[in-house]
Amino acid sequence: MYYVYILYSEKSNKYYTGQTNDFLSRLQEHNAGESFYTKPHSHWELILVLSKKTRTECIALEKKIKNIGTNERLRAFIDKYKDTDCRFKNS
Repeated sequence: MYYVYILYSEKSNKYYTGQTNDFLSRLQEHNAGESFYTKPHSHWELILVLSKKTRTECIALEKKIKNIGTNERLRAFIDKYKDTDCRFKNS
C-alpha cells in the first residue's frame, strides 16, 4: 500500500502534503527535523491519511491535493475524506 498524508503545524498554521509507503515513519522524520521544508515548522500533527494501491495513483493524488489552493479548500477536502480511510486526527 502507498499513502498520501496531510500534516498540520499549529506553530506556523501550515499544512504539508506528502506520499510514502510508511506514513508513521515519515511523520517521525518530519518531527525530527529530517525534512528540509518541514524542519522549521515542527511539531507536525498527522491530520489525514489516504491509501492507494499503486505509487502512481498516490503521486497523482498528492499532486491534486497540493494544487487545491487555499487552506479553506484544503480543510474542506480533509472534512470530506476524514472518515473514509486509514486515520484521521482532529485538529
